[in-house]
Amino acid sequence: AIATIAIALPVILIRAAFARKDTELLKKRLTSAGIYAVMAGMVFLSNHLNNNMARKRAEKIIEACERHKMKNGKYPDKLSSLVPQFLSEVPKAKYLLSSSYDVFRYIGAEGRHSIMYTETPPFGRPYYVLEERQWKHMD
Repeated sequence: AIATIAIALPVILIRAAFARKDTELLKKRLTSAGIYAVMAGMVFLSNHLNNNMARKRAEKIIEACERHKMKNGKYPDKLSSLVPQFLSEVPKAKYLLSSSYDVFRYIGAEGRHSIMYTETPPFGRPYYVLEERQWKHMD
């Protein structure tokens, strides 16, 4: 989407400017530019909606972890420990084609437990530290 906006869209618009005397060709090129712009916008919208969904699902996991701690005196060692008592299942973070970016990662170590997902592959990884009750960003 970024490449489309940065490269393809300007090229199409420049070509449209050169075709301004030929109204049919101008219409065709402007229509093409509009289609590319809409497609790029849809990619950004889809990513935004996916990230909102991931954050909401993470909040449910965080609540389940807190309930686990209240009942057992400690955070779970792994997310699957929350099923079925605190969650019916561990949800996927997002709907993606790549399975390596659609899951929550849980790191459970002595004194530090965190939940992470990927906003924008391969970077943009927010994570929540349970002990600090705070969201942070890895990169």
